[in-house]
Amino acid sequence: MPYGSQSTIVRTSIQGQDACFIFPYPDQPPEMWGQSALIARYPRPITISGQTYNFFILWADQNHIRETGNTVTFLTE
Repeated sequence: MPYGSQSTIVRTSIQGQDACFIFPYPDQPPEMWGQSALIARYPRPITISGQTYNFFILWADQNHIRETGNTVTFLTE
């Protein structure tokens, strides 16, 4: 439970792609304290160094995750 026992998940979208923010609960482990996440589905899978990925993951502290997440843009050809 890296985000604590009752983390908050807020569904959203980025450029029409399913996404969510994960916000920690106060009992989050000390080594993760304050870390939040934004997880978003890529418009199409991407391959990096032979590995295929379906999701973009951004980690940031809970005070900045929304502000930073709102700047995410997927570039398409």
